[in-house]
Amino acid sequence: MKLAMTPLFVLALAAFPSQLFAQDSEPSQGTQEENSDEQLLPASKAVSWRPSEEKKTEQDSSFTLPPVELAKRNKTRTLSVFPFYFSKRGPGYSELLAGPYYNRRSKDLNADVAFPFYWSFRGKKNSTLVIPPFHYRGGTGFDVGLSPLFYHGQEKDRHYTVIPPLLSFAWRDQDDAYTFSTLFWRVRHRDDIDWGIFPLLWINSNPLSERILLPPLFFRFVDREERDALTVVPPFYHHVSLTGAKWGLAPLLFHSHDNKHQSLTLAPLFHYYRGKQNFRLLTPVAGYLEDKDSSSLYALLYFRHRGRTELDAFAPFVWSWRNPRLYESAFVLAPFLWQFSDPSSSSFVLAPFFGRWKTRNVSSTWVTPLAAHWGSERKDAAFTWIAPTLQFSHDPNSRTFNLHPIIYSTEARTHRHLVVAPLYWDFEDYEEDYRTSILFPLFWRFRNRSTVHQVAGLTYYNEGRKHGKRYYQFHLIPFFAYGSPRPGDHWWTVLYGLAGYERQGRYARAQALWLMNFQTDSPEN
Repeated sequence: MKLAMTPLFVLALAAFPSQLFAQDSEPSQGTQEENSDEQLLPASKAVSWRPSEEKKTEQDSSFTLPPVELAKRNKTRTLSVFPFYFSKRGPGYSELLAGPYYNRRSKDLNADVAFPFYWSFRGKKNSTLVIPPFHYRGGTGFDVGLSPLFYHGQEKDRHYTVIPPLLSFAWRDQDDAYTFSTLFWRVRHRDDIDWGIFPLLWINSNPLSERILLPPLFFRFVDREERDALTVVPPFYHHVSLTGAKWGLAPLLFHSHDNKHQSLTLAPLFHYYRGKQNFRLLTPVAGYLEDKDSSSLYALLYFRHRGRTELDAFAPFVWSWRNPRLYESAFVLAPFLWQFSDPSSSSFVLAPFFGRWKTRNVSSTWVTPLAAHWGSERKDAAFTWIAPTLQFSHDPNSRTFNLHPIIYSTEARTHRHLVVAPLYWDFEDYEEDYRTSILFPLFWRFRNRSTVHQVAGLTYYNEGRKHGKRYYQFHLIPFFAYGSPRPGDHWWTVLYGLAGYERQGRYARAQALWLMNFQTDSPEN
């Protein structure tokens, strides 16, 4: 090379002893000193990131004249002119660095580098080649790329691909795979695969099922295990299974069939259904329905049903319903006639003139616009109303007569009352032993057991018992009053003080002119 012919390189060769490259030259003094050092200071094995150097021998030598260095160690020769040139050769090994070029040859690794344009490394099991922006690595797997546009590689069953300009990434192995590229994505786990274009397309597929969503245009769902599939392209849909199929155009057309039935609907004009024990044929003007135990027919306003119950009708006016098994029936001629009957009760209404309701062996009721009556068959009880306000009623414990809103009369075992509004009011309770009588506004009488309070015009009368002894008093307001607080005692007064007299036991007192009191009798007299 031109670098080897520089004056500095020639000077180094002239000064270097000729025995440097001889195989049998004797060791130098410096080498002997190094050997004695090794004997004085035995070294343990060192741990280094660099390969261990060959052991020194007596034939090893070196020469240094900066920036030139020549060395021979065992069978390896080294020549360097720092920082322009470096060469190292040995048995089955050579290494050369000359400026931007690097070369290496060995049993395990060969390399060629022309920095920064070319890089090549070759080993027994792998190799690397870089020609920027291209790079390649090979061996048990490989990596290849064109930076920064494309990267791809494989290692055993693992693969990857990266395309940065497309924002794309892909990775996969035997069980899993992932792919993401802008809006596209794909994920696989063994046999289960999901992929799509966000947010438009979503697809899932595996050995048991499949799902495709392209809202709002397309939907598909597949169950391979059940052999069931549903496809929807709105408004159309189609569903197929092991036993049958369905399809339609919602909300107008619907069809389905299987090994048990078939049906077709064209809303709202037509509906057809046939099963093993069922049949339906329906239109807006007529229709027929039939199953195992019953049948129904309609045509315009006519309805007919036969089964456990029976119905005949001309809607909306005439309805006849029957239940022969339970002996129940009903008949309606709307809005005038209503009739219902069963083994325990019956009712009949002829609106607005008459109505009758009866519960057998319990009670009965009839109503007309002018009168109404309720009667009980279990006990002696009844109620009668006669328009507009007359009412009679009785039961085993009471009787009532009312002429609303004037007369109210009740006679019962425990009480009674009579009211002739608004003048006369009479209430009496036999159990509590009290009575109230009022002839408004002249007469007021209140009795509670043995105590009586009575007002009649200008008079007031009160009597009762205190400690078992009778007392009473009478007032002719304001003229005269007299009374007896207990037997043997009495009092009287005129104009409440103009003149009066009072006796209590053996004492007596007289009063005159409201302020003058005279004792007229005492025990001393």
